[in-house]
Amino acid sequence: MVDLSRFNYKKLSLEDRQRLREVRKKIRLLWFPPMEQEIRTWRRKTGINSSIGIKEFSELNRNEKERFFSDAEVFVRLIENASNRWYRKQFPGSPDSLEHSYVLLGLQNKSPFHQVQKRYRQLVLKYHPDKGGNPETFVQISNAYRTIRNYL
Repeated sequence: MVDLSRFNYKKLSLEDRQRLREVRKKIRLLWFPPMEQEIRTWRRKTGINSSIGIKEFSELNRNEKERFFSDAEVFVRLIENASNRWYRKQFPGSPDSLEHSYVLLGLQNKSPFHQVQKRYRQLVLKYHPDKGGNPETFVQISNAYRTIRNYL
């Protein structure tokens, strides 16, 4: 077991901390059931599920860190593209238009993004499968939010 009690995050450069924070934010948003194990691995590597990944990251040299960040970006794009294709295949009736996305979330067209986020969070709490909601509705809401987020 690695002793992390003495690990100081300030050992990482400011640039590395910022880039790692951005990668962690992107990886935290990923959800794709067929590749859940790979997502968990990357979450461990970036320190989301385990601080051991941060310790390992701090021991990399500059070239290995650059390779780490480029591999992480490629992984995020791969999962996002694969999940979009998977969702379209699983739920073929959901159009990807921006107008349909606003209607599905119950918002006016061209609403500010903070309103979109607020409404999305409300609907997720209501329709999440773990809370007894319908999985198909949850996926439609998630796709609508993703569509709006990509356009803004």
